[in-house]
Amino acid sequence: MKAALSLQHVKTPIFGLFALLGIGALQAQPNFSEHIAPIVYNKCTSCHRPGEIGPMPFTSYAEVSAWAGMIDVVTQSGYMPPWPPSAQYSNLVGERILSAAEKQLIHDWVIAGAPQGDPNLEPALPIFPTGSVLGTPDLVLSMAEAYPVSGNNQDEYRVFVLPTGLTQEREIKAIEFRAGNRSVVHHALIVSEHVGAGQALDAGSPGYGFPAFGGFGIPQNQIDEFHTAWAPGAVAEFFPASTGQVLKANSDLLVQIHYAPSPVAATDSSYVNVFFADQPIQREVNNFEYAYTNLFLPANQVTTVKRFFTVPQNYSLIGILPHAHLIGTRWEMYYKTPQGDTVRVIEIPDWDFNWQGIYKPEFMQKIPAGSIFYAECTYDNTANNPYNPNNPPQNMSWGENTSDEMFYFILQLLPYQAGDENIALGNSLSTNSYRPSPDKLLKVFPNPASDRLEVQLALAEPHEVEWRIIDLSGRRLRSGNHSGVSGVQTFRVDVRGLAQGAYVLELAVDGRSLTSNFLVE
Repeated sequence: MKAALSLQHVKTPIFGLFALLGIGALQAQPNFSEHIAPIVYNKCTSCHRPGEIGPMPFTSYAEVSAWAGMIDVVTQSGYMPPWPPSAQYSNLVGERILSAAEKQLIHDWVIAGAPQGDPNLEPALPIFPTGSVLGTPDLVLSMAEAYPVSGNNQDEYRVFVLPTGLTQEREIKAIEFRAGNRSVVHHALIVSEHVGAGQALDAGSPGYGFPAFGGFGIPQNQIDEFHTAWAPGAVAEFFPASTGQVLKANSDLLVQIHYAPSPVAATDSSYVNVFFADQPIQREVNNFEYAYTNLFLPANQVTTVKRFFTVPQNYSLIGILPHAHLIGTRWEMYYKTPQGDTVRVIEIPDWDFNWQGIYKPEFMQKIPAGSIFYAECTYDNTANNPYNPNNPPQNMSWGENTSDEMFYFILQLLPYQAGDENIALGNSLSTNSYRPSPDKLLKVFPNPASDRLEVQLALAEPHEVEWRIIDLSGRRLRSGNHSGVSGVQTFRVDVRGLAQGAYVLELAVDGRSLTSNFLVE
């Protein structure tokens, strides 16, 4: 069931706040040093620190307390921590869910004025890895040169050939993609091949790498193995013990990178970490992909697409990656065994294009031969969907661009062995590996816009908000005010009459500035 992938675009963020302390023994008034710092440092700071993707650092009392009100708002509302799958549907590795007691603890600390407590009782910051979330790699494969991203507001797909230099076959336990410039790298796919097909295409294409829209540019039968997909929010991981994949001698990694539309020129120097297996692998991980390319979604309709297939042999499920674009609203996957039992796999009740990754069941999940595997995705192609890229709505079908749509998923599978159901998958995952998307305090849609821009904003308390539209030369073209209320809210900005092109929306709120790029079509 091994297959090469056609995945393109793999909805980008912020507070990961959260793990439990024993709350029963807390003082009446919680303080940062004893009660809040352990949560933040263990669950937030891996992303909220200099050089990482969190929009503000959380490495000290001063930094955390400055955002205390906002932290309260986003945790009380359930806006954070981000965890798209439903915990009531199935249990998955790494669930980021706050209990009612934890939310109350954070709220009580904020209401009390966010006191620091005794600094001597504050825990030390964890030691975070650099260059990898899995540890020290056995092999680092870097792009030979920085790739220039043009900044022409167009999607770009580029394949880079990274020779492994291996003179003999090697078994691997992980391949980790590290985005060099997260502001432009939308997602990446990695396969291997050993016949030199990628090098031939690279040599015949101008510039570094070669374009490949919708794949890797080489015949599928020349691809040895699909290894991994990366997107903001994806989790870097080791395969379970005694399992892995194979890199053939003289193989190259083909790294397909999707550079998202950007109005600003930039460069990218991404790289790949390879981890060799410590012991010979006993089972090879297979990646089964399902792509429904006949997808058609009529305008002004909510459509649920349901597909199914029969599983040909006993497998153990170790990972699931659902994928859709902007108008997807809900995913559900489950299977029915030959005995008639229904086994839940995953439900994402509020699909978000910026939160996609490979999810793991808590334990390997046996799918018996003859089971019927079902996958359902609902799409809202109406004007009521604020993420709809078309205004007014248009018929949509399968396509690689963000403004197209997809029904696509990957299942990571192992040939089943007795006892797999008792193997926990959490131990195979790295710590501090979660990478959320950019700042979600401010979000704008639709993007591109034609007549109006809906602005979604989260405020800890009521504030007057001044908004400005600025062009790329820094000129202020329009401005206005919004009387902000506490919580998440949406207001509208008129963009009619603006020339086609790229702009910046800037909000001034309580002495802080929030910005978001947008396009006018």
